[in-house]
Amino acid sequence: MDKRFNSISSLAILPVGLAVASTQAGGLIYNSLLKKEGIKMARPDYVKEEHLIYLDELRESGVANMFGARPYLIEEFGSESKVAGNILMYWMKTFGKRVR
Repeated sequence: MDKRFNSISSLAILPVGLAVASTQAGGLIYNSLLKKEGIKMARPDYVKEEHLIYLDELRESGVANMFGARPYLIEEFGSESKVAGNILMYWMKTFGKRVR
């Protein structure tokens, strides 16, 4: 198992009772309550519609595997790596559930 995903650097309890862990790799891990409780993931303020459209178009182009899309967000929008990862995570978690 990849050591980058083993160590958790911080843990927060959200008002709705969901635990969120921040890994040293800079990503967020949402616990299984999101799926189990059917709770919708709120869109962070920094996630813009243009990010989601860009990721949709990147996926449709077939240029990149979407698990490797973070560098494309960094290049296109000048996002920091952690922010780009969180934008990508939001896109993945909500893919097919968003109403356009």
